[in-house]
Amino acid sequence: MIKELYKFTIKKITEVEEVKENDDGSKTVKKVPGEVLVPFVIAKPTRTMLDDGELYYHLKYSEYLKAGIMPEALFVKLYSNENGIFSETEKKELLDLYIELGKNLEAIRTKEQKKELSKEEKDEITELHKKNKEVDNKIWQYKQANRSVLENSAEMLSKNKTIFWWILRLLYNEDLSPVFPGDTHEERLESFDKIDEIKENGGNEGEFYSKLIERASFLVSLCYLNGAKNPEEFKKLVETYGEE
Repeated sequence: MIKELYKFTIKKITEVEEVKENDDGSKTVKKVPGEVLVPFVIAKPTRTMLDDGELYYHLKYSEYLKAGIMPEALFVKLYSNENGIFSETEKKELLDLYIELGKNLEAIRTKEQKKELSKEEKDEITELHKKNKEVDNKIWQYKQANRSVLENSAEMLSKNKTIFWWILRLLYNEDLSPVFPGDTHEERLESFDKIDEIKENGGNEGEFYSKLIERASFLVSLCYLNGAKNPEEFKKLVETYGEE
């Protein structure tokens, strides 16, 4: 039996009925462009689903290894032997960014410890926070570059495939009918391909399904990576990582 883990809505541009009351008391109904919120459900994984998902991950992992895809450990060892993915100049820049971030934070703490701050000091704190956002962004770019190296590892590829497997299994309509019907993974893939065609055709329908898949991917990833077991836990996760 399918149980609801999380409910969400996606905006859809469609025709809605507009009722206009005439002077003689009669009513005229016409259809005009409008927005409706279409509800969807992320289902709570059953024990059988969890076992099947774990098996699917290991099967994919084994396939990637047999195909010659390196595991994370070998990627890390390879780049460790080559002194990492960054050049000496990039390493120095990253170190300088961390030093700058530390100095700015220390300056902010020192100023904020004062009981009273002048307008000039408040402006300085605002400017330091602004600089730190820029520094944080540059550091994040370095982290993303480092993380991207592992995106081609057997573990990461298997994980991404498994998340997609879960999307096909956990996304339901409000009436708890599957968005991707089918008794097997291959049949559910065929259902996905039909929706993918609508996405590619664009228009209001295509935009609607693009938003749905994007939102479902985020929510299912949260479920898979964090192992939320009940609606309350999952709701907190969504609040932590953002509704939008």
